[in-house]
Amino acid sequence: MAMLKPFFEYCVSNEWITRNPARAVQNPKGRDMEQQKQRLPFTDDELKKMYAACPMYGSPRHKWTGEDVADFISLSIYTGLRISDVALFNIDRMNAVGEIRLRTTKAGTHVYTWVPKWLQDRIHARAKIHGEFIFGSHATKDLDVITEGWRRKLQKVWKLCGPWKQEPSPHRFRHTFARILLQKPGVTVRDVAELLGNTEEMIRKHYGAWVPERQERLTRILREAFDEKPRPQIVAMRRRH
Repeated sequence: MAMLKPFFEYCVSNEWITRNPARAVQNPKGRDMEQQKQRLPFTDDELKKMYAACPMYGSPRHKWTGEDVADFISLSIYTGLRISDVALFNIDRMNAVGEIRLRTTKAGTHVYTWVPKWLQDRIHARAKIHGEFIFGSHATKDLDVITEGWRRKLQKVWKLCGPWKQEPSPHRFRHTFARILLQKPGVTVRDVAELLGNTEEMIRKHYGAWVPERQERLTRILREAFDEKPRPQIVAMRRRH
């Protein structure tokens, strides 16, 4: 339906038909559940599998190699930026200490994330080769065209990884960014919400449930807190007639 509805809209705009018959079709039951699956973050093992597959991508004759795709993946994971922002990443977004500007608030202040030294070096190295746009400049301004090229590259790497329990997608890198932060003790929901530009309510609703390690940590805290507290004398229960 995601393909069919725009197709019929195109037909209507060209006056080939008078109305879009796909508008009346409702999403099938269970679609929300399917979308939820697509929102799952990547695990650390899945990230290792991706990086291991990158050297098998492309060839020296191709403009873009597995190293380029690995850099694209790294920048996506460490910043939580959407695929379009990564594809159009400008070196000016990163300052001298490795802080990368994520967005500008309504008040006009900037929100930054930070990337490690090894990734800073990769970004600077890419800028020396490709210019200010570290993943290359584009003749077109059509975001769909720009992002589709990198989607295809990622899909080829994912195919090299073998079977997946859940279908990979570029947006799962953003969820992985949130997952890594939420697993870190001391990081608050408010911190993650500020970085992603979402509300705290949305973070709790969509991200908290995806991180089993977070619940394990809370369970451990509760177990330790109540471990030596007073308790009643336990006697064996007698069966009642």
